[in-house]
Amino acid sequence: MSEPDDRPRLMTKQQAAAYCGVSAPTFTKWVLAGDMPGPFKSTRMYDRRAIDLVLDQAAGISQGAPPKEDALDKWRREKAEREARSESAFDRWEREEAVKAAASMTPYQAALTASGETSHEKWYRESQARKARKAERARAKEVSDAAKAKLTK
Repeated sequence: MSEPDDRPRLMTKQQAAAYCGVSAPTFTKWVLAGDMPGPFKSTRMYDRRAIDLVLDQAAGISQGAPPKEDALDKWRREKAEREARSESAFDRWEREEAVKAAASMTPYQAALTASGETSHEKWYRESQARKARKAERARAKEVSDAAKAKLTK
């Protein structure tokens, strides 16, 4: 049997941080990350036993019976299990719609979809490329004409 603890059960944030051997900002980060329990309801005081329980669990020390699961935790656990077992209804619908859409596409539409650009974007990109090729040909012709003019002089 352990000796009775004469320390108060509730501690301030600074006391709780010192109890854990860290600074107050580090303790706050742990609380915000969910690694440490938050303050006791309607106070700014932290429960020493709750901190001990979290530290014991992190160290792999069991404290008898596991904590009782409340309805919200049960729902979250079951939801995570369902999601791990199969894809969601939305993901399944999205995949089926993509298959249907791909089956009815022309090769041109399929290429546009794969490239991620709209037909207008593709037309604009191709027209800019045509303009650039035309300008390059015009520059090459000017250079060629200038060279011919020098030779004929």
